[in-house]
Amino acid sequence: MIKIAIHEPMPMGAVAYYRSIGTFSYLPKLQNNLDIHVPATISWSSMAGTDILYMERPQQDSDLTALEIAKDFNIKVWVDYDDLLHEVPKYNPSWKFYNTTHALKNIEKALQMADIVTVSTSTIKQHYEKFNKNIHVVENAHNDYQYAWNKISDTVDAINWRGSNTHRQDLLSVAGEMFKIADENPSWAWTFIGNEVWYVTDRIKNSFNLVECDIIAYNKFIQDLKSAIQIVPLLFNEFNKAKSNIGWMEGTYAGSVTVAPNLGEFAGKPGICNYSEEPESFKYQLEKCIKSKAFRQKQYQESFEYIAENLMLSQINKKRLNIIERLLSC
Repeated sequence: MIKIAIHEPMPMGAVAYYRSIGTFSYLPKLQNNLDIHVPATISWSSMAGTDILYMERPQQDSDLTALEIAKDFNIKVWVDYDDLLHEVPKYNPSWKFYNTTHALKNIEKALQMADIVTVSTSTIKQHYEKFNKNIHVVENAHNDYQYAWNKISDTVDAINWRGSNTHRQDLLSVAGEMFKIADENPSWAWTFIGNEVWYVTDRIKNSFNLVECDIIAYNKFIQDLKSAIQIVPLLFNEFNKAKSNIGWMEGTYAGSVTVAPNLGEFAGKPGICNYSEEPESFKYQLEKCIKSKAFRQKQYQESFEYIAENLMLSQINKKRLNIIERLLSC
């Protein structure tokens, strides 16, 4: 039996769902000699008999202590990052933490000490290879164990956005174009899933705001909603270039065609309507989707098929199994 411990600082969060507990818990379905556990603390007693310690975005002093305990105990250390934390922009509420503490130095030390590193995108890999050459991309994926990947044939005339307060400037970057479209297409509804988005909902009459909720309630809501369009506005910067395309996967799961920037993991993906930095490019792409149901269905179909073939958790988890084999053989 291979024993794998997961160190996850936020076990109820979206990162845990897409990168740690929510993915490793399904590995035994592919290989039955795996014992996955989540210790409350990392100590020699909680780690006794452990073969691999998986650490999600270690950055605190306590994370480094845990990493050192594992190394001293001859346990293989696997470190994972899903954001390019060295490029957090100033408008992001997390900027102060990463730029006024020694968190970035801790990240660099964790990368250097890890036996293997995984990241969610190739951009993160390119930035962090200078700290560790043994770094691999494991994409975020749709959990097809819990949520069947079924085609949605009927959608409603609604435009959906979801995000946390870290995306305020991203949303504001296209707000003017959104307001014009809302005024010109009053029959289309707008839904915003996130906290404190009054700066757009106050301006769009036909809008609804659902506050942030856990991932189970969220997945149920978006599939029941069946909005025709999902928007994923992002500012063109290095931090956003490193982001994964979860917004596209979630939108496609709900039956939506996605409008997203020509940036990073969104650029050129099948079915995505990519907008550029040119003025009103976002408005142009969104209007194309609003005006033609046939166009929306074509783009949605392309996205649906690509994700089904390439980004199911049952497929992506095979990469994790390969990494486990690689770790234990070295």
